[in-house]
Order: sequence, then structure tokens, then C-alpha cells
Amino acid sequence: MLNRFEFPVAESKYIITVKAKEVGWVLFYFVSLSFQVLPSHYISNITGKEFLEKYNYECIPGSGPYIIQKTILFLANLLL
Repeated sequence: MLNRFEFPVAESKYIITVKAKEVGWVLFYFVSLSFQVLPSHYISNITGKEFLEKYNYECIPGSGPYIIQKTILFLANLLL
């Protein structure tokens, strides 16, 4: 699905441009669900491995009032 888009361009510190190679509302929907905006002061100084270890079962502070239970995620993965 990502091959239907050009590479994202950082226009400024706060603006990212994503251009689709074809027209369709489904592509806009896909982009809106796929990209996550994360606070850089939490993730800018850690590696991908550290990110997964630290935030795999915890939410990044400021991203919402969510509770994630490991047993629910385990069961959900079994159903997939």
C-alpha cells in the first residue's frame, strides 16, 4: 500500500506533505490511520529496539488516557 505514495517531505518542523500517486479517498484514509505523531522529547534519543522494549506495552505520555493489558494483546495476536 505504501508504494502508492511518494516519499513524505518535511515542509517545516510541524508540516509533512504526503502525495499519492493515484486519486482516491481510500488512500487518504490509509495515510490518516498509518502515520502517528509522537512527541520527539520522548523518542528522539532512543533506538528502535529501546522504543519497542519501553513502549510495546505502555503508551507514550501525552498520547491519551489508554490502558493496555498484556493478556488482551496476547489473545488478540492469537486471533490474528
